[in-house]
Amino acid sequence: VHIIHLIINSLLPKIHEIRFIAEKSALSIIGISETKLDFSINDLELQIDGYNLLRADRNRHGGGVVCYRKNNISFEIEKHFPPDIENLFVDIVFPNSKPFTVGILYRPPIQNNFLEILNEHFDQINSENKELYLLGDFNINILHNGKSFLEKHKDDLSELSTLLPIHRQYKEFCSYNSLKQLITSPTRISIHSSTLNDHI
Repeated sequence: VHIIHLIINSLLPKIHEIRFIAEKSALSIIGISETKLDFSINDLELQIDGYNLLRADRNRHGGGVVCYRKNNISFEIEKHFPPDIENLFVDIVFPNSKPFTVGILYRPPIQNNFLEILNEHFDQINSENKELYLLGDFNINILHNGKSFLEKHKDDLSELSTLLPIHRQYKEFCSYNSLKQLITSPTRISIHSSTLNDHI
């Protein structure tokens, strides 16, 4: 299974590039954040040959997530995640194997209760004992002086007081739910900064 996540900053004008990526890479699942879609854009405009489209829109000005899934992959949409965070959660089902869950998320920078809301709904997933992959733009920069604070504080929860509130919450959220961040290098680099806001 090959899964990617992209922050797209408006999907519609870039759909040809996404189709090209899908055609050349034969990905199983493509997760996309910041799609900036609304009801005026129909699914046909976003269609990719060989893929099924799931979407959770906000509006044309911001937010939104999309999941493209290969047509030959069975899935079930998770029903127990709240609409007040931008998310899609799907169970991926393969023959003769245990289902696993993929969640695609977008956290606006000003949404301070994002992790609190998300954590409230994780008990059900944990009780099902399924593998879980979270993909998304969390807008939580986990790099400090070029090092991941998750790695630095992985065994010492007593040092959490040195972190910013959102970083403490994120560390606690990952630790409590046995989640390991797979991305360790910056995902956005500019002349003045490098950040890792985009997580898997």
